[in-house]
Amino acid sequence: MPFVDDSHIPLEDPHAIEAVGRNVGAGMWGRYDGDVHGEWRAFTTDPFKHDAAWVVRYHPTHGRSVLLVPGEDASAWHLDWFGAPVLFRAGGYWWDGKTWYRPAQVWDSASRAFDRRPVPGAVTVTAADLLDATADAQRGRLIKVLNFDHSIPQDGMWLDDLALWAHHRIENGTVPVALDACVVDLAAPELARGQMVDADGLAEIAGVSAATMAAYLADADGGLPAPQSTATGRSTWSRPVVLDWAERRCRSSHGVTAAVSGADGLTVGAAELRDHFANVFFLMLSAQTEAESQDARRPATARDVADVRRTAEALGRRVAEDTDRLVPVHDLAVVLQIALMSEFDRSRESPGVSRGVGIGEGLGMSPWSGRMLGWFIRHHPAAAWETIGEFIGQAEHHLNVPRRVTMDALRVGLARDGAMDPAILATYLERALPPRRDAEGGRRDEPHPVLSKAPSALTIAGAAQMSGVLSR
Repeated sequence: MPFVDDSHIPLEDPHAIEAVGRNVGAGMWGRYDGDVHGEWRAFTTDPFKHDAAWVVRYHPTHGRSVLLVPGEDASAWHLDWFGAPVLFRAGGYWWDGKTWYRPAQVWDSASRAFDRRPVPGAVTVTAADLLDATADAQRGRLIKVLNFDHSIPQDGMWLDDLALWAHHRIENGTVPVALDACVVDLAAPELARGQMVDADGLAEIAGVSAATMAAYLADADGGLPAPQSTATGRSTWSRPVVLDWAERRCRSSHGVTAAVSGADGLTVGAAELRDHFANVFFLMLSAQTEAESQDARRPATARDVADVRRTAEALGRRVAEDTDRLVPVHDLAVVLQIALMSEFDRSRESPGVSRGVGIGEGLGMSPWSGRMLGWFIRHHPAAAWETIGEFIGQAEHHLNVPRRVTMDALRVGLARDGAMDPAILATYLERALPPRRDAEGGRRDEPHPVLSKAPSALTIAGAAQMSGVLSR
């Protein structure tokens, strides 16, 4: 990560950063956003190099981070820095000023946010930890933006560059923040070189086929997580990031749909409808064929019957795949959620619920809601997944029902009234329910039980960092 000269950008003033690129000409843009806590983030197209942009994140306690990124990635970085992240490193690992977290990958449908997963044993590495007598500022490089090409690997001793950066802080004439308060990186057991895996290892751990992996690697915007390192000329990932990626693929609309779908691509509910209507159409068409045969005074042949069967099955599938035209899916989801909230509200004062230790006598879905939710899962698993997550979140925040209590009640109600195969229901709920949390509210740090069955066709967009400058 080389250092690029940012002296032509007014880094101290977010309004001025925005003004550099906003409404000044074609191919340039800038933006600033702040909050009531004194934090702000801003970006601007570089005035000399319009295919690059500067993105800046300021925190009143932890200082400022400055990155030079491809111009098309500026907005994405600006959005990534909203909220808790203060600094990103190692392909998406992020720091909130206190704790390092793994890249945000797994969606918590109840909280409507990515699940935060702390890095065990993480140590914050500062400039003071790295700079010693071997670093020589005179050998350091400060690249002019017009001379920088992110596609060309930068050789040289980065510690010398860091020493030059530290020297420039003194030359600026202001009292610099101590080097032991300037965060550069993180160190963690899971990021040790011997613990990293290459693309083949990623495919093996995540249960991805060779063909699917080749498609991911061929796609420049591919669905793979950002690598933690490219230092050896090839991408490598940490095992926990790979496991989270596999879990993300399970906990997705594609993943929950795959959980209740057969080899023919139809959900179990759609397959039931196809078979039902195929039989109805077969009887109708058979009667018509028989009547036509009698009129023609020739018996229906086996080929006639086979043709009728194929036509009936095609019509049955067409109906099964087009239920969105018959059932208002969004409206049904809202009504179902209102019904579940009402039922839980009436029973939330039961002793088990208030203690948060069990299902609680009387808490749960009525048979009618259980049957309706089971039908919804069988026919529209992705919409049901969103409904379930929203309901768990609302029960937690508005009814004060712990999420594990709601999740247990859903399991019991669906097992009793959902009319679903137990194995299919178990797989679906493992993917559809949000991550569990322990008694202290933290996530249970254990492998997802269906990672090896992850689906194989998802896309996760990512932004590639060109260069960065850490400053205070």
